[in-house]
Amino acid sequence: MQIDKLDFDGLRDRWRNLDDAIRSGWDSDMRTAQEPDINDKGPDWTWTETISKISGQRYEPRNNSETLLFLPFPFRPGAGKGAFPEMFAWDSYFVILGMLAHGRHDLVRGMLLNQLFMILRHGRVLNANRTYFLGRSQPPLHADAIWQYYEATRDRELLMLSYPLLCQEYRQHWLDKDHSTPTGLATHNDTTDPFLRPELAAEAETLQALLLSERQLCDLELLLNGGFSPLEGSS
Repeated sequence: MQIDKLDFDGLRDRWRNLDDAIRSGWDSDMRTAQEPDINDKGPDWTWTETISKISGQRYEPRNNSETLLFLPFPFRPGAGKGAFPEMFAWDSYFVILGMLAHGRHDLVRGMLLNQLFMILRHGRVLNANRTYFLGRSQPPLHADAIWQYYEATRDRELLMLSYPLLCQEYRQHWLDKDHSTPTGLATHNDTTDPFLRPELAAEAETLQALLLSERQLCDLELLLNGGFSPLEGSS
């Protein structure tokens, strides 16, 4: 279809309708991990359908009461209510951005408080609130999520609550012996994973070595080209 033939008004209306549907759907997609949920004897779908298959191990099925960890406030899973009924750290960041765009500050605050609760109880924002994720986190985007929320609400109370807990997580988790490296970068080493390949613990050093090699290559090209590097332009 030619670009000048597109119905931009119709396209804009469809996007607005979709946005309105998402805006009105946040509440219906919320889940909880409170007493009735963690006492649920139903199967742990994530364990059976994801963890067991990824690991290649034949694990015995588990139910929610064996693996689900308590969270004080409702949350919206990244994949919606029908799949992955846990609160994943990485997914939650992008969910929060969508909620902020729709002005759902009430829901965002609860999700942020859940993550701060994880730091308080478990020492880190967990990969997700399951017992088999107790040894690992995900990229620490929650600090930015807290700032984005503060920028939208000026909720100083939550900001003041967050700061000491974020400092605690940074010093006691990301800078501990299992996650820090000589380069100053941190790894995602899972301290409870018996199947972790040892070479993954050196991922940060490898990345730093690649960056240093690239820097040296640029300097060499600069020298050989008489002060001009094709990567950087004139010196």
